[in-house]
Amino acid sequence: MRVLLVSLLNWRTSARLPRALHDAGIRAGALSVPGGILFATRCTHPRFTFRSWSAPEITEALCAAVASLKPQLLIPCDDETVHYLERLVQYSQDGRVTGLPRELINVIRSSLCAPNYYDTLYRKSALLRVADGAGLRTPVQACIDCLDDGRRAAGNATYPVVFKPDCGVAGSGVSICRTKDELNAVMANHFRPRDAGSKTAGSTVQADHRGACIQQFIPGKTSAYCFVARDGRVLAGFVAVKELVHPDPTGSATVVSFARSDEIEQMSRRLVSVVGYNGFGAVDFRVDQNTGVPHLIEFNACPVQVTHLGRRIGVDLCAALFDHMNGREPRSEHALKTEETVCSLNTPRVERVNTEEKVALFPQEWHRDPHSPNIQSLYHDIPSDEPELVLALKAAR
Repeated sequence: MRVLLVSLLNWRTSARLPRALHDAGIRAGALSVPGGILFATRCTHPRFTFRSWSAPEITEALCAAVASLKPQLLIPCDDETVHYLERLVQYSQDGRVTGLPRELINVIRSSLCAPNYYDTLYRKSALLRVADGAGLRTPVQACIDCLDDGRRAAGNATYPVVFKPDCGVAGSGVSICRTKDELNAVMANHFRPRDAGSKTAGSTVQADHRGACIQQFIPGKTSAYCFVARDGRVLAGFVAVKELVHPDPTGSATVVSFARSDEIEQMSRRLVSVVGYNGFGAVDFRVDQNTGVPHLIEFNACPVQVTHLGRRIGVDLCAALFDHMNGREPRSEHALKTEETVCSLNTPRVERVNTEEKVALFPQEWHRDPHSPNIQSLYHDIPSDEPELVLALKAAR
């Protein structure tokens, strides 16, 4: 089996996936920026790059990569890449882009969600509306498109609340606001006039969407259902709990544990089915520390930083994909296979598995605190046998 990893933003979150793909028997090519982190691992071959950030240059490089490797699946490694691939399909259909090879459009379509949900997973407000429509539990929220909308919502809110830009990743722009004044200040900053040249470098096709959500604050930890799916069917998945995050309280995980929750799994499978999802992803939930009730809060339409870790608990997502694509019985069970000994994670709804194991993520925990005792006392997920990748990960932020 052949796949092509595509990364426009050079994020570190997918840098560990090529090794897991390789070990599962999947050949992984990579298309990224010159010197991209996907090229720091010995497990990507062949490698392709583009000369500039212009959409035509990137599209030319993508066409060449697909023609050369003939992948059965594209794996977008960041939200910008997902959005770019969606736009290629849409623009080829409405005539704004012409001459794209049919094999390229076909492999893109088979690597994303159903076309009628393009843009939905990228925008938090749209995603939660879809989840609500599917009968899934989500936080109470108000969607706003301008400062006046926000001020009206602020007057009706029950505090504390969470302010979230509609488009954003890794907690960027997210604020927990405990008073109306705090919320108004955060919104004023979010909706302030932008300089003409303030668009993020490398943003090729992303719309300048400035909407936001004001969400009910749910005290507790965030759990992610990490999975791989084909045609809206989850092939395998597991739950990872964010034990430590940086920066606290809205940043990326630096230490995780594993858990099992039938409710989280069922809600995730339902959403994956509704949007007809293909590939690796993760559904985020906030689990109320008082009731144990999980609330669906986000959908990550690309691999996340713990996607490769399922192997440690008998849920190898890459192996499940390989087996499915080759018509074999899966080597990974759809549900967690664990020892009988489990302990409650403050609630019977979410149970921790392999309770002695927490994982210190590299380089996330190292960036949080180079002298963290977790690096010594926990399993430290550092690719020691790939020194070039270690250096690249340390340099990445």
